[in-house]
Amino acid sequence: MATFETNEGHKPNLSELKKFIAKNYPQDYDRIVSFPDVLDRLQKKKKSPEKNHDRNKVLSLPKKQYKGCLSTKLKVKDYEECLGQYDDPDQHYEKYSTMIPNNAIRNREYHKAVVLNDHARAGILKLPDNITIRDLPAGIRLYMKSHPEQYRDYMKELKAEREYLKAIERNVHSQPNRNQIYERLINETKNKH
Repeated sequence: MATFETNEGHKPNLSELKKFIAKNYPQDYDRIVSFPDVLDRLQKKKKSPEKNHDRNKVLSLPKKQYKGCLSTKLKVKDYEECLGQYDDPDQHYEKYSTMIPNNAIRNREYHKAVVLNDHARAGILKLPDNITIRDLPAGIRLYMKSHPEQYRDYMKELKAEREYLKAIERNVHSQPNRNQIYERLINETKNKH
């Protein structure tokens, strides 16, 4: 089986990958290369570096504001602890720096732009309609992989919370209003006498 290799420090590009597939797997070339989702993603990334630059520019302040908000929630002890441990090679804290919910911030900024009728800004910030698990920030995916038990517990907690809220919603919609209860009680007492 052939393996696709690149020079160290060199990122493979789409044309190199197509050539490799054509040379080593000609019978599967059309099936692999014409896989629409992969091609669309690669083409979009290749075509819009200026749009990415504009998006990063627009999201710069909201990301700083988010980090600032997080900073105000931490205690002085947390800052001191992180200052002493941030460069611990065993902890690899750099992996978690991607846990900032960029897409959530982007989506919120998009909705603010829509409300303000800022169509140019909204166009830059709009998330693709076909978002997948691959679009999750790398930090969240890493956390899911490295802490499966805690992640499962968290998902169970969210599911229980959802069920609780659904039960409340069902009761709110199915509960008769106060006047109906009062009338029913009056009628029951009249019927007894």
